[in-house]
Amino acid sequence: LPGLGKSHTALERASRLAGIIRRNPPPPESAPVAFQITRETLHAMADRPRPDAAYIKALWLLLKDGGWPVEADWLGRLGSRREIATGVLSQPLDAQSASTADVQDLAQDLERWAVGEVHYVLP
Repeated sequence: LPGLGKSHTALERASRLAGIIRRNPPPPESAPVAFQITRETLHAMADRPRPDAAYIKALWLLLKDGGWPVEADWLGRLGSRREIATGVLSQPLDAQSASTADVQDLAQDLERWAVGEVHYVLP
C-alpha cells in the first residue's frame, strides 16, 4: 500500500501491527476476522488520518475477537482515562479529538495489558 509511506507514524504503526500479528498468530477459527481487521486497518493507515488511532483500534479488535476481556478488564481499569479511550475506540479516524500523546499512552497501556494478560509477544 503506497500510502503507508506518507508518514513515519503510519509506517511505524503498520509495521508494529504486522509484527504483533506475526508473533501472536490468531487461532485458525479467528484467522478470517483477524485478516479482515488487519486489511482494513492497513488501508486506513494508508489513506486516512490518525494511524495512531487506527493501530489501537486494531489491537483492541484483535484482542476482543480473541475472546479476551479487554472491555471489562483493560477499559474498566483506566479510571479517568476511560473517557479518552472510549472516544478513540468509537470515533471515526477523521473525527478523532484525542491528542497523539494520549493515544500513544493508551496504546502502550493496552500493549502492556496484552503482554500481562494474554502473554502477547511484542515486536
